[in-house]
Amino acid sequence: MPVPNPGPAIQGLPNVEAYISTGPIQRVIYPTRFTNGNAIGNGTLSLQYYPCPFPVTATRMDLLLNQIIATSATTNTGAALYTAIGGIYSTYASTNTAGSTGALTLLSQGSTTNSFTWASNSAGNTNLTVSAIRPVSVPINVNMQPGEYFVAMGISTTNSSVGLSTTALAWSLSVQADLDMQTAVNYAEPTAATNASNGLYGAMGLYSAATGTLPISMYQTQVNQTGANALDGNYVFVMRNY
Repeated sequence: MPVPNPGPAIQGLPNVEAYISTGPIQRVIYPTRFTNGNAIGNGTLSLQYYPCPFPVTATRMDLLLNQIIATSATTNTGAALYTAIGGIYSTYASTNTAGSTGALTLLSQGSTTNSFTWASNSAGNTNLTVSAIRPVSVPINVNMQPGEYFVAMGISTTNSSVGLSTTALAWSLSVQADLDMQTAVNYAEPTAATNASNGLYGAMGLYSAATGTLPISMYQTQVNQTGANALDGNYVFVMRNY
């Protein structure tokens, strides 16, 4: 049917109509208020809590890192390699004779390996020698309905020299952390003692073992959830289509 004329512009507002999409969200940035945080752990797996309010579809997931690579005035060529893993977990209750325990199960996952080189401080990827927020992207199939999820990200890095010098250049990787959650104070109910696996968000934090793969399932007690470990899960991620 014809769309009615919205009429003349009022008080400087343009004469346009608003379009509201009813389909899945194509891009998510969570959380939106962030600042430079701690250095990401090499070979660790961090889990960020995500309360999904609307359906989301995506084909990639990015971990936002403040990256900067050192330079050298010599003729050496530096090289860096990273392997990143990412996944989406849902929550469920595991029940046995001892009672119920909160747990996570893997819904979707992806991984990628990438490398790059730069020649001293004058050639190659010299843009990487400037401090900037850059994504580490993992291909992943996301078809998320509203609910409670945990987003897992992990990265393993190495650096080396492939030129005349044998000294590897430093590579700094720092997460972007939620501006509203920078405290490392432990969480506990008034009647409970504090412990590493007792956190406000259930399983937000650092997986208790170093790993280069995503566990198919895990108990919430396998995630160190309080104090500094919770900060490792306090990272910004982006889900989007290419």
